[in-house]
Order: sequence, then C-alpha cells, then structure tokens
Amino acid sequence: MRPLSATLRAHQRGSDRLPYVRVTVRAERWGVPLLPWERLYRGDEADCSHALALTGDGALVRARNESGALSVSRVANPGPDSGWATWTALGVAEEETGVALAARGNEVLLASVERGGRALVLRRSSNGGATWQAARTLVRESTAISWVALAIRASDGDACAFYTQGAGVLKRLRRRAGTWSPALAWNRGGGVSALTGVAAVHDGFDYRLIASGRAHPSGAKHVWSAFLGDSGFPEDFWSGLNAIAESDASSAREFGGPGVFRPGGADQRACFAARDSGGEPGSRVYTSHPPALMGGNPDGWSEPEPHEAASSHGLAVATQGATTVWGSTPNGVWRARLDPGRDLTDRLVEASWRLGALRHPRPCRPRRLRRRPPRPRPRQHRRDRARLPLRRWLGLRVWPLCPRRHRPCHPRERRRTGARRAGVLGPLGAARCLACLPGLAVTRGGALA
Repeated sequence: MRPLSATLRAHQRGSDRLPYVRVTVRAERWGVPLLPWERLYRGDEADCSHALALTGDGALVRARNESGALSVSRVANPGPDSGWATWTALGVAEEETGVALAARGNEVLLASVERGGRALVLRRSSNGGATWQAARTLVRESTAISWVALAIRASDGDACAFYTQGAGVLKRLRRRAGTWSPALAWNRGGGVSALTGVAAVHDGFDYRLIASGRAHPSGAKHVWSAFLGDSGFPEDFWSGLNAIAESDASSAREFGGPGVFRPGGADQRACFAARDSGGEPGSRVYTSHPPALMGGNPDGWSEPEPHEAASSHGLAVATQGATTVWGSTPNGVWRARLDPGRDLTDRLVEASWRLGALRHPRPCRPRRLRRRPPRPRPRQHRRDRARLPLRRWLGLRVWPLCPRRHRPCHPRERRRTGARRAGVLGPLGAARCLACLPGLAVTRGGALA
C-alpha cells in the first residue's frame, strides 16, 4: 500500500469546501442586451420626417420637417418633466423630404433639402444647438433629393453626408479638415430600383449605413445594412447589401425611416418603420440587431422586434455613453437604460450545465453542481431490497434472469427493457419470474408473501 504524504493528510483533516459559482442574469438575445424602453413624452405633433442628436453636455436636440416648415427643439436636461413640446422655427425645407442631425461635443450639424428639392443645405451650431448659423448649400443636383443622413467621426470631427436622388441613387459628401469634397455615387445601385430612406453612423473605423427600398428586378421591399470604408476598410469602399427585413413585391407592406445606432460603440442595431396599406393600414417601428460583437457587414440579423412608436418615418435614435439610448418621433420621446445584470449568487441553490452543448448537435448529459450537500440516505441491506416499491406498475425490482428465461409479463415492461428478462426474488431467494410463480402474493408496498 502506498502511504499518503504529509500534505495530503493535512488536507484530508481540513474542513470541507464547496465550489463558488457567481450567477448574473440579464435580458439579452444573441448576446446583445435588450433595450427596456420607457416613454417620457406623448404629444400631439403631426407625424413627419424627424431627427435626433445628443450633444457633449447631455442636451437632446431634435429636428422635424412638417409640411416644409423646419423647426428644432433643444432640451438641456432631458427627463420626464422636460419641456418636450417647445419647438423653434428655423426655416423652410422641401415638403416630404428628410432631415438629419449629427453631433460631436458642442458641434451640431443639421442637413435638409432646400425648397425646390434640388439642393442639400447644411446648418451648423457651435453651442450645442442653442443658436444656428445660416444655411450653407453643400451640393446642387439636376434631379430631386429625397432622403438625407449625417455621421461624424468622433476622433477628429470628419463627417459624411449621404443623400438619395432619383431611382436607387445614393451619394456621399465627405468633410475633411472643415472642407467638403465633391459627391461620390455608390456602385451598388444595380440591385436597387428605389430607395425610401437612409441612415448612417460612424463606428470608429467605418461608416455604417441602413437603407430601405425596393430590390431590382424583383421589386421586393427590403431593409439593408451596408458600410462605407473609412479606415477599417479602404476609403470610399462600398460594401454589398445584406437584408435585415423584407417583403415580396405583391405585399402591402413598405419600409422606410431607417435608423442605426451603437450603444457604447459595441453592438450595431437598426430600426425602421413598416407601413401597411392593406386591410388594417398603419405604421409600426421595429428594431433588429446581429449577434454580439459582429464585425464587417453582418449577414444574419435578428427577427425584428416591435416598438411602441407608430411613426411612418421611423424612430430617430441617439446614444449617451454605453448605458443610455434615446429615441424620438415628432410626438414622442423614449429612453432605454441598459441593465448591467442582476447578481443572484446569494440565491443560488443548484446549478447545471451541459458539456459540449455548443459543439455537438445531440444533447449532452447535464452536470450538476450543488452548493448545499444532499441529505444523507440510510443504507439498505441487500435482503431488504425486495421489499422496496421500485416498479411503478407492480412495485417490484428487476432481478437476475429467470431460469426458464421467460419474457416480462407486462407490455409496458417489455417496451421499456426490450430483450431483457424480468424477475423477482422468491421467498427462498431463488430468481423466479411472475409466470413461474402463479401463487405469489404481492402487497402494494412490494413485500413478498
């Protein structure tokens, strides 16, 4: 016999220890935390195109284009009791066209379409949206401009303005060191017959875009994700289009009002409006996201989740750090605070897990871990086992084969054991089956007479 070492004997004399497991739970899907939206404002403003931005000091700036009247709203300390219904007229814009906002620190940019629909104009504020400079024309086109988007790179303030015109044409204007470069058209228009909206955000490397429209030549309605290279990918490289949501060409559902945001710069999310014109007309905002920490242009997006907002122009979204997300329509404001999770370690009684569950399609045997040791059970003598009710249908335990090799006498027992034989211990301890012991009396508790 090999003796135990002194260290093992000392460890053997020590107290018993239980493993420590920390349990933290939070609401998430595909590793992405869910957004618990709460509504802070409900107004009576008409539905129209709108935009939202958050300044460096926490002020919330909104803009809307209501029948060609351009107005803005600035709330210094956003909350449930803020003056959300206060709007300030800023000028005019082309009716039924988009507006866009982007902010970096105290600089706020507002893009809109000039009256007449052929020029994209920009207004700038250097004090967080309190006052605005005169409108400046960025580009003038020969065909009408419909929808616009803005995004600013947080590191140095470079920006891009995106706008749609005609059938399936998307262009970008880039600002570098305060100077705007000429427009550059994308090269993915061959698969798109019409665009009904565009949104953009800079993720620290490239410009992330969400666009809605119709595919060519099928005519199906889509919401797509794409990106424009800036530093992560080659500059001005247009990615392909990956579908987020779709409906066929004959469907009464259209998509528009897209939005894109990244809480904390980690997980990309999209929102859009679904407009139904069938038997029950109406609009509903939906949100979607790819799996956590997906890079490039994600191909798999989650099933769209409905949002409370019912605007046909979608939900304008802005993020405040890594914990707070703001959303707005002309007549509503929402806030969502990401829950870091709840620690339930003190309430843990028992835990189980499956080894290899992510690698193998077949279910694996669960492993259990108890924080509290199970209650001790009294040991049973071999001769007492025949008196324990172990068979549900008869109260008997399976013992060695009968000498005559009879099959089990009950249909359920045959199905459960297959080719195995069943027997019981007789009064003298010999293995006998039920067919061999016609005079065997069995009580409900399993005792043999």
